[in-house]
Amino acid sequence: MYPATQPFRTALTLLLLATLAGCDFGSGCCGAGDPSYHLVLDGLTKGREISEYLAEEEMDQIGSGNAILGQGGPVAVPGKVSASLRFGRAARSVPTLAGTTLSEVTSASSVIPVTSASVMKVQLDVALPVIAGFTVGESKIFSFELLGSATLLGKHGASDLNVQQGTTTLGFGSRLGILRETHGLPGIAITSMRRSVPALSWEARGIPTAEGHEATLGMNDFSGKLTSHRISAAKEFGVAGVTVGWGRDLLNGEYIQTALVNGETPTRRTERPGLGGRRSVLFVGGSYALRDGVQLAAEVIRSTRTAPLYPINQVGTEGRSRTHLTVGVRVGG
Repeated sequence: MYPATQPFRTALTLLLLATLAGCDFGSGCCGAGDPSYHLVLDGLTKGREISEYLAEEEMDQIGSGNAILGQGGPVAVPGKVSASLRFGRAARSVPTLAGTTLSEVTSASSVIPVTSASVMKVQLDVALPVIAGFTVGESKIFSFELLGSATLLGKHGASDLNVQQGTTTLGFGSRLGILRETHGLPGIAITSMRRSVPALSWEARGIPTAEGHEATLGMNDFSGKLTSHRISAAKEFGVAGVTVGWGRDLLNGEYIQTALVNGETPTRRTERPGLGGRRSVLFVGGSYALRDGVQLAAEVIRSTRTAPLYPINQVGTEGRSRTHLTVGVRVGG
């Protein structure tokens, strides 16, 4: 029906779809010629830097050194549970947007300052041996244990950002005992853990723009997983013990980033970027046996970011490495 008008209707439909594709419903349309368009792009750039920086801070807070504090080698006795409760404080930094102005030139090298503080961390770890392994001389090889972890985290420090952060995280994994400790040899084990990353969101209002307007930046619906791999060696000398190890942490996740410019025509854009970061971890620990099955232990962790989560720009001026100290008690095993 009406074949002569069909090409006109098709062209009109395509034009309408192209127009709607460039709009953000509920906040008007924007294009490359609209100043608000570039202000929003600059807001998204700065917002991603902040969101990824906060996610990296969570990675630093969640990760730990040895799977069980004060125990670097395998238990290798099925049914004999080992657990540790550790306490520590970690340096935390939160970006601040004080003095920041959005401009029409999207900046990939702006420096956003940070405020620093320290927060408390409490972590419970449990190891359940499943396979005793195979006897080789005085030792055993290839034992296998299941691991569980629960962590209570402190919240981010004060900032002009309204940061909302979850405080608990759970993790599960396994430990493969390469070699059980003997009189002359240390115990050696390889550990893999996968932890959930607490919920995270933030919002900043009233950010000035070069056009004399105000903007709102924010992030929500963050979800991520932290995967940790460790290799450790442990040796006891009477009532004292020493543990050393090295490993890597891998963080993967995604979130929703938004930017709103309240100009003559409010302009809003939303995107869902992914993120991924890596860090290496070196740890050294010591333990002291109070009595059979009960040990006091401490651990120093040195973490170095090998792949920053903020690929566009390094937010702030602090170093890429951090040192953490944890103390606690281990029972069983």
